[in-house]
Amino acid sequence: MLHSRGQELLGKTLGGYVLEKLLGYGGSSAVYLARCNDSTTPSTPVALKVFLPRTHLTRTAYLELQRRFLQEAQAASRLQHPHIVPIYAWGEEAGLAYLVMPYLAGGTLAHYVRRHGPLPLEEAATYVEQIASALDYAHQHGYIHCDVKPANILLNEQGRVFLCDFGIARLLQDALANEGQVEESPASEQAAAMSIPMGTPDYLAPEQALNEPVDHRADIYALGATLFYLLAGRPPFQADSPIALALLHVHEPPPALCELDPRIPPQVDYVLRKALAKFPEERFASARLLSEAFQQAIAGPETPARLRLSIHGLLLPAWLPFPLVRRLEALPIPSSFSGRWKILLLTLLLLLLLCSSSLAYALHAARTRPGNGASASLSTSDFSPPQPTVALTAPVDQLLTGASDWPHSSSAFFADGEYYLLNTSPGTSALALYARHHFDDFHLAVNVRQVRGSHDDADYYGVVFRASSDQQRYYVFAVASWGGGSYAVWRYSGRWTTLAEGPAPSLLIGPGTVNTLEVDAHGPLLRFFINGQELSSTPLHDSAPSAPVNGSIGLYVEEEGSEIACSQLYIGPARF
Repeated sequence: MLHSRGQELLGKTLGGYVLEKLLGYGGSSAVYLARCNDSTTPSTPVALKVFLPRTHLTRTAYLELQRRFLQEAQAASRLQHPHIVPIYAWGEEAGLAYLVMPYLAGGTLAHYVRRHGPLPLEEAATYVEQIASALDYAHQHGYIHCDVKPANILLNEQGRVFLCDFGIARLLQDALANEGQVEESPASEQAAAMSIPMGTPDYLAPEQALNEPVDHRADIYALGATLFYLLAGRPPFQADSPIALALLHVHEPPPALCELDPRIPPQVDYVLRKALAKFPEERFASARLLSEAFQQAIAGPETPARLRLSIHGLLLPAWLPFPLVRRLEALPIPSSFSGRWKILLLTLLLLLLLCSSSLAYALHAARTRPGNGASASLSTSDFSPPQPTVALTAPVDQLLTGASDWPHSSSAFFADGEYYLLNTSPGTSALALYARHHFDDFHLAVNVRQVRGSHDDADYYGVVFRASSDQQRYYVFAVASWGGGSYAVWRYSGRWTTLAEGPAPSLLIGPGTVNTLEVDAHGPLLRFFINGQELSSTPLHDSAPSAPVNGSIGLYVEEEGSEIACSQLYIGPARF
């Protein structure tokens, strides 16, 4: 099996707990199943979260991230609620910050939805009600979570949900500072100057994306985005880069679920539109109000009367048919219009839309009345042929000509000339090795397209090379769209070693983009390229005794739920 990053800490003891199993990782931390090493204490399993060091960070930046990590423990330990994960202990040992919390065997709500698909309305309402009560409790005690998402919601075996990960919680009115519990430091001042992003792009409120001041209504937005995910099996917006996602959150209305799934009543979209309003003052005032409105929306055909929506600044009544809402918000209203003239124009346009809809309905009824012989037909449109992908000039495509030697399963398969690899395992990277083929010195090039991913710090994908038959030694060259493009080179030889990592400005980010990854290996010398641009002016020299010298090549996807499509894999002589 492929060894996930963080495995090197297994067997170590932190805070009196022995790390037994890696449960998952993401961003800058890993979560382990652990047990107390005191033989006099019952060995109840716990979850122990460890902040992992990153070699590319300056010491100041690392200390700031570590401070934020320990802030999670301090914040969460103050919050005692039936649906907030309690913190048993926290601290720092051997340069590693950690916190201890209960082990919940049900996994995350994100994994639950990936396994079961979109949830029934009633089940989603149950989860939202529980998380809403936790959020309101936190808000009343002066805390904003700032990163509400399905991956930060855990389930127990009884199906109850718990909010976790207060690592970026912000204090309302500096509650802790007023109590003398928080000490300002140069690191925190530098973090403010660097504008360290808060939140996850898929669930980011517009004011967070714009780096504006936030209050508890940013959590209301994220809860609305989470509700959308529970019902649709996907976030409200999808893009191939964090910047593109942020722009969608700021400017675009979410898709109408009633149009994507006819089983969802239109009044649910009213709830989602209000929760996902661009301006905080137009959202629900509390998480409880969101939960109650959703429960009312799925209980009957009537849209809750208080769910008036603001479209282009015009407050719409709840009885307005939702398709008209969609048409009205799509109108190109010039930014020069403001005040009463804008409201007057929108009111006239709304009346025209209502009249035109009524007339269209009447004409449709007349044409389709029995005896009129009405019929319907579909017309074809002219589609421009897709632009061909620029392929590598290669004498032999090792993906197609060697197709039988690549793994085949529901998560690893060929389709339309590409080889797809999907990671379906929580806490473990996905690997597809080219069986029965071994290489020592070589040049490798492959076209890789990221089909889907979360665009966070754990969203790496790429190639594996010089993998031993028992997979106890190998290299990984991986890239990620996170941070505008980044890369990493790791060696696994019983433990993980980061050989190189940093920004990758040559990485293309956007819908359907294809990146060419290249590796040159000659003895201990390694060179890496992205779209023809070498990542370092000098080759990487790995002369460690544990360095792999030959083995298989393969493809790699780190994060659960991420998927890549590969084509034109060429392996030839090293170019040294």
